[in-house]
Amino acid sequence: MFSCSPAVFGGIRDRAVFGLVCLLGAYYDAGVMPDKRTHRGAHPEDAQIFTARYIGDLRQAVADYSLLLSKGYAPKSSLKLVGDRFSLTDRQRLAVMRCGCADGQLQIRRANEVDVSALAGESIVIDG
Repeated sequence: MFSCSPAVFGGIRDRAVFGLVCLLGAYYDAGVMPDKRTHRGAHPEDAQIFTARYIGDLRQAVADYSLLLSKGYAPKSSLKLVGDRFSLTDRQRLAVMRCGCADGQLQIRRANEVDVSALAGESIVIDG
């Protein structure tokens, strides 16, 4: 049973968002919006398109994509340019997009990085 109390959703400050969350929860409980999420796992083609044969091109594609982002080019056109240069499939382009970032973003990521040894004995909460 879905509970819509401020204690459960105390982090939601906007009343409209809180109301929408409550409404969607009520719909879910009533069976109006069944949960159809499934984890698909790896794509059937992944075993062929991410083999050692493609790793060199994928690494260079990520480096080129990151360079273009660092120079201020738009992500969409940068990915198209790099993907076309290396003849990447849609799945490979998606992987390059997720792996690449501008130098500024890389610095932020490295500043937020936590050493694994610092997590010994700690609880880890994963969002998503």
